[in-house]
Amino acid sequence: MNEVVEIFKSGDKVRLFGNQGFRIGTTGTIGFPPKVDILTSDFGENYFRKAQTLNGETIFVWIIFDEPQYDSDGDGPYAETEINIEYLEIIKS
Repeated sequence: MNEVVEIFKSGDKVRLFGNQGFRIGTTGTIGFPPKVDILTSDFGENYFRKAQTLNGETIFVWIIFDEPQYDSDGDGPYAETEINIEYLEIIKS
């Protein structure tokens, strides 16, 4: 998982540039998920997790949105969620 730690760090500001179920251009901060059993079993003490998808192994990071967001189905608003790192870019200050 070193590739995640080298690219994305907790506290980094990010922007969605691909369709991950939320509006492209949405911004947020990489953070840690809430301490609930279902998330703790996947994330442990990390801000990222690996998962098997139809396209192979994928890495997700936990994002806390700058403003609550509705997903592409109209559900929400969500204050935070996990996002595939393939759809994120770091906002340089």
